[in-house]
Amino acid sequence: MSRPALFDLDGTLVDLAAPRDDLEALRAGLRALAEREGVPLDHFGIFPMYRALSVAGRGVAEARELIDSYEVRWARATARALTSDDALGRLLASGAPVALVTSNGRACVRALREAGLLPGAFPVEITRDECGLLKPDPEPVRRAVTALGDVADGDELPFVGDSKADREAVAAYARVWGRPPVRFVPVREGTGAVEPARSIDAVLADLAGTS
Repeated sequence: MSRPALFDLDGTLVDLAAPRDDLEALRAGLRALAEREGVPLDHFGIFPMYRALSVAGRGVAEARELIDSYEVRWARATARALTSDDALGRLLASGAPVALVTSNGRACVRALREAGLLPGAFPVEITRDECGLLKPDPEPVRRAVTALGDVADGDELPFVGDSKADREAVAAYARVWGRPPVRFVPVREGTGAVEPARSIDAVLADLAGTS
């Protein structure tokens, strides 16, 4: 029987492979938007700038539209799947109680699905559109756990991710709520996790009970 789990998207299940020029242009567009809206920035990463605008409540819709336009382009043109076979498709087809928890937008998820890089819909999907508080804030994790409902009550829920933001979101969730427990499962080195990184295919096989 498949186990419940939470998954990050970019860097975990797919690689959007955003071109450097696009990233620079997007950062410049967000910085210009924040300056125009009078929102101070202490970090110039794409998602930290979006978080700053979201917290200030200014320029959020325009920022979301701008980021969406780039993410959809990458989903259609440069993205690639990070799973080597149809393990994710089999997991989703089994009706497993799994959730997607991503700072990417719903438009990006839809474009990846249309491109065949995501084999189906997750029972629960928490994107930037469902939760403006992005990881490393724990709120997206809490919303996903809550949406999974009773299936989340029991053993530790694995959160499969590739970034420091994923790990910090799980740690913050543990400090603020803690139940049901969530454990960070890294699929890439360099996240600061104590647990060693595993391949996404190995994690999927374990969740499906086929390892």
